[in-house]
Amino acid sequence: MVRKQVLLQLSDELLGRLDKVVAAGDGASRSAVVREAVTKYIVEKENEEKDRQWIEGYERMPLTEEELGELEMSARELFESTKDDEW
Repeated sequence: MVRKQVLLQLSDELLGRLDKVVAAGDGASRSAVVREAVTKYIVEKENEEKDRQWIEGYERMPLTEEELGELEMSARELFESTKDDEW
C-alpha cells in the first residue's frame, strides 16, 4: 500500500498525550497510533451512516405484525433451547 505523508498539527498537550501512549504501548510509532485512530474513527462514522440508513429504511417500511410475531416466536425458541446451557 502506498502511503502519503500529511501534515498534522497537534497542540503541545495532545502531542504529549500521544507520546505517552506511544511510550507505554507495544512499540507502535506516532504514525501507527494516528493511523489506527483515524481508521477507527472512519469505521465508526461509516457504521453510524449504515445505522442511519437502516433506521430510515425501517421507518419507511416497518415490520408487519406477522413478522414481529415470527421474530418473537424465534426469540422464544432460541431462549428455550439455550436457557439450560452453562455460561
